[in-house]
Amino acid sequence: MEPRTCVNMDALTHNNGLTLWNSCFQGKAPLSIMNLIKTRDHKYNLRGKNILSLPKVNSTKHGLNSFKYYAAKQWNMLPEEVRDKAGTKDFFKLIRNLDF
Repeated sequence: MEPRTCVNMDALTHNNGLTLWNSCFQGKAPLSIMNLIKTRDHKYNLRGKNILSLPKVNSTKHGLNSFKYYAAKQWNMLPEEVRDKAGTKDFFKLIRNLDF
């Protein structure tokens, strides 16, 4: 009998969210999902590329736990070299090796 492996649900949630954002950058996500993300655009040359703007939340109980806020925050926490690979197959290889 083979031992059971435990699935880390937090890591699975992170990977699923990041995979969804990656499909948005590829243009393969549904329009309703693509409307949730907004990249941070400035006329100044700031650090980082593919940074998502965090939406304004009205309540800490529901707003900070919303998918829109949580996924944008997790995306922005990725290293820049991973965010630069958004929209490519290399992205999936890189997020599998990350510890959350």
